[in-house]
Amino acid sequence: MRRLRNPLVNCAWLITAWGLLATDVYGQVVALTQDSFQGPSDAAALTELFAEQHVPESGAFVCQQASEVSPDERFERLYAWVFPSSLKTQFRITADFIAADDRSNEALQQAPTPVQDHARLVSPAHELVRLAGELKRVDSLRTMILQSPIGTSAEELDRLTLLALLAIEAGEEDRLEESLEQWFKRIQPDPELLHHSAAGLVLLAQAAIDKAHRSTLIREMVRFATHAYRAEYDRPAWLRLLLAYSARLDAMDQSTDIRVGIMPPNPSGSNNDQWHLANLERAFEHGRAYPKPVWQLQDGTYRNLSNYGDMLLFFQSPLLGDFSVEATATGFGYREAHLVVAGHWTGLVFDHEQIMLGDPCGELSRQPIAPPLNNTDKYGYIRTRIDVEDQTAETWMNGRSVHTRTLTQADSPWLAVRSNYRVQGGVDDLRITGEPTIPAQLDLIGSDQLLGWYDYYQPPGSTSDRLGNWMVSMEPGEAGIAVSQIHDPQLKHVPAGSHVEHVLRYLRPILEDGTIAFEFFYVPGRTDAHPVIGRDVYQLTPQGVLRHRLTDGRYDQTELRPDNAAPVIRDENAELPLQPGQWNEVEISLQEGSLTIDLNGQTVCEQPLSGDTPAPQFGLFHFADQTSLLVRNVSWSGQWPIRLPDVAEQQLAGDLEEKLAWTAEQPGQSFHHVFDATSISGGTVLSVEGNPAETVEATADGLIVRQISEAGYRGAAIAPVIDVGGDFDVVVSFDQATMQSELEKIASVRLEINAQSDTQDVAQIQCVSDRSNDHNVQCLRMLTINGKERRSYFGREPAEGSGGRLKFSRRGETIYYLAADNDSNRFRLIAQETFPSTDLQQQGIRLGVQAQGPAGVASARFTELSVRAERLGGVAITDRAELLAQLNEQRDKLPIGFQFDFTKQSASNDDFFFWGGGAAWTQVDGGLELTSVGEDNWVSAGAAIKRGIAGDFDIAFAFQPSQLPTPKKGKQTQVFLQLELTDPDQTQICSILTKNENENVHCQMQVRYRIDGEYSYKTFSNQVLENADQLRLIRRGNELFGIAGARSDDAEVLLGMMELSDHSIAQRGIRMMLHAGGSGRTARIELETIHIHAHETLGPSPATAVIPALQPSGIRRMPTAPQPKSLPGRLFDSLRSIFN
Repeated sequence: MRRLRNPLVNCAWLITAWGLLATDVYGQVVALTQDSFQGPSDAAALTELFAEQHVPESGAFVCQQASEVSPDERFERLYAWVFPSSLKTQFRITADFIAADDRSNEALQQAPTPVQDHARLVSPAHELVRLAGELKRVDSLRTMILQSPIGTSAEELDRLTLLALLAIEAGEEDRLEESLEQWFKRIQPDPELLHHSAAGLVLLAQAAIDKAHRSTLIREMVRFATHAYRAEYDRPAWLRLLLAYSARLDAMDQSTDIRVGIMPPNPSGSNNDQWHLANLERAFEHGRAYPKPVWQLQDGTYRNLSNYGDMLLFFQSPLLGDFSVEATATGFGYREAHLVVAGHWTGLVFDHEQIMLGDPCGELSRQPIAPPLNNTDKYGYIRTRIDVEDQTAETWMNGRSVHTRTLTQADSPWLAVRSNYRVQGGVDDLRITGEPTIPAQLDLIGSDQLLGWYDYYQPPGSTSDRLGNWMVSMEPGEAGIAVSQIHDPQLKHVPAGSHVEHVLRYLRPILEDGTIAFEFFYVPGRTDAHPVIGRDVYQLTPQGVLRHRLTDGRYDQTELRPDNAAPVIRDENAELPLQPGQWNEVEISLQEGSLTIDLNGQTVCEQPLSGDTPAPQFGLFHFADQTSLLVRNVSWSGQWPIRLPDVAEQQLAGDLEEKLAWTAEQPGQSFHHVFDATSISGGTVLSVEGNPAETVEATADGLIVRQISEAGYRGAAIAPVIDVGGDFDVVVSFDQATMQSELEKIASVRLEINAQSDTQDVAQIQCVSDRSNDHNVQCLRMLTINGKERRSYFGREPAEGSGGRLKFSRRGETIYYLAADNDSNRFRLIAQETFPSTDLQQQGIRLGVQAQGPAGVASARFTELSVRAERLGGVAITDRAELLAQLNEQRDKLPIGFQFDFTKQSASNDDFFFWGGGAAWTQVDGGLELTSVGEDNWVSAGAAIKRGIAGDFDIAFAFQPSQLPTPKKGKQTQVFLQLELTDPDQTQICSILTKNENENVHCQMQVRYRIDGEYSYKTFSNQVLENADQLRLIRRGNELFGIAGARSDDAEVLLGMMELSDHSIAQRGIRMMLHAGGSGRTARIELETIHIHAHETLGPSPATAVIPALQPSGIRRMPTAPQPKSLPGRLFDSLRSIFN
């Protein structure tokens, strides 16, 4: 007689016991007599009590019984069970789920054979419709459906379900859409009808998949239902099945490759997967017949689309030592995924104020985060990085360190991606870097938490005893060395002989050939242990090896008995070499699909592996009602890869490097600079925004750029003195970032590039504290049209760190915005936009900060800058000392040269034009004293040389600042060497010594342009130079250099360089000027000398000459753009570099 694991397999046995029913349960109670009921109400009551309260096995039982008769009789029986009758008023639309392991006790007597070990959907309604198609009875069944009486909305929904199933079976598209539209309209506003429709929806989705029918309505209906129930904590089988069907329907509609179930390693080598999926499968999941997982694993991405239970995607090799793993993990909206390193994972709680700490079996604890992380819900991703170094694992999220844990030798070496059974998570661009050790052998015990193991029979839900009675203890071993032992005690409260199965499973599956060894203590009838491979237990008994098939305990729905067993080798004399009262050694070898078991050095079992589990898990087994278990020295030697693949070879690493591969014909030129105390003074970098005395601090470890704003926007920026053409990569590294602002204000650290284009195109990527005080990476694209700036912000994502790397890559006419957290080399693509392919402006690469007041603060220390470009040129890649020497040598070769020494000569009106009033000029011993009395309007005093100049020139103005007052707030006290050209825009170039309201002194290079009829002033650079007393401007061809000097220190610094037309300098266009910073201030300087060297002078002096052009300056030139690219003439295109 069949042994019922669940006594409520069907209602028939109970009714039979009451004497009410003899044999038939297909809608007709044939054994009931006329006298059994007083009237129809009794029949209706019986129907309510039994026929309509189906237990899970009822549908499966009906289908099983119907399968034993002919198709025509099967049709009639299924029809009688599904359709309304005198005893039931409704259609029966059911969907039952059973584990498809159909191996019987008798089948175990045979050699291992593959079976389908996964969920199977069983439904009389589904089978009825399928059979109608097979018997050509679709039309007659449809007629019977339409003729059945309908009294409620639920009954109408059931009828529509059957009609839709028939339409799918017959391939009738119009009828299908008509039924589905009515079906969908009914369930959308009514949660009760939606719940009633669950089984029908499962059947519709299954039918669509079986027939490969791409129905948009079915896909939307399934998606609607799964979304409505996604908050269900303990998800039943039908909901898990709908999630699986939803993923499969989406993949079918989009022609996307997906994987269903656990994929076996491919021994032919054609499967090059480096990552392998594993289930945290327990009796609960297997016994309830949950569906196979549906997932995607493609280059650069993994997605768990529907779950079986908790899922883990394992890396192919164990990792020890120092390494880093980082990825973009999905987060929130039921999409959380976690990186498991050293047996633990860290996750972010939905409130962003706490983190969860856990191991592969589940959550362990929570810890607060202060301050909370920015809200990531709207982004859906969390950048996660785990650094393992010096036995410490540090976890970072979106650039912020959130947890540090000290590691032990007992921690699990397996790297994995985990997602809970309730979520569909995954990762993108997962990279492993460093130099980890990959051991050839693992010790599987060592942790008292049994990391990497789980109790197969543990019920679901959180519990304090997640491992049941399984534990690890330290016991004396050989030579007094303590040894870890796994112990599971005998259950004394359970009657002996009840065969209570206990299994401790190792989570990471067996994917490769190898050997697992362990020792177990054996006392007959008291202590033993048996190996488990997949679902097969190999019982080591004195009489031989018995194969026992695991059942699912209280969750089991099959006929398999818990005491099932069959000899592996039928040999009555095959006694095993067990050693009672001793530790017995077991070695399990798996080689090319074959299993060998050695016991105490003797082979006791050789056979093919069972094919039902493609990637079996190893476990330890005993009957806990009969014995206890003691096991030690569990080790695993596997033939996993022993080399960490390079990032470019890693399966889950993204293809960003390939996307941004260098496509130019030439390898390009490179510039790399580590910022230090000499970066500015040496001329490599210029301060191009803000007062450098206040905003830039040069240190041995980098350039600190800071800005404080009490009102409005204030920025500070530096720029390398390089010229860039063609494709390029620009990377800047920074740390110690501080960004503070009030709500609705911003503060940022930024990198920008400026193109030479008619629309003054700008691209900027910045780490910003936004108007909500969230810290993000943000992109900007700006251009100027008709004098008006047009800005576009985009590509925002969280960035919590105080450091990082910002990057621009231009390929053709596309600019890529990229960022990396802290010192990571893993750049992520934030956005891409069109951008001109023209050369960048001079000082067109800018890095700096910006703050918005009041109380705005932005600061960062810039540490490194790297540029790779098709063409590079400029001062930064030139030896500055040699450049200045070259400029001086060229100066001495200019044919016109004169000097006016104010300390020895009296300036006359024949040579100079003076302004500022007679009191402004006084001859003193130190030269000609110039005085400027300040006003609140901008006024100056000065002298202009009446001569003009043509061609190349070198003009130096030496002075002694005797009184430079502190200016009023918002104003400056300044000394100028100013040149004005004869071009229509009256361009002015200035080399300036400036003192600001904070008494900081610095030198500047400034240019005045005319744009749309209005003057615009641009400061090219700011340099701090102590004791500055000389300003100098030099033109060579179309290059202009600004220089400031301190004669007492024999020091000169390059203020900047720019393109300049070849227009001559106007008469009175060479000016020495003094400006006092506002009313109540008086400034004084002593003019000492002015030196002028030129190709030609124009004006009162007759000294003119025309001579051959000088050799070019000693700047490394940017090569001419190769054809066929069309670029405008550049600064250095016509000049030869003396360093090339």
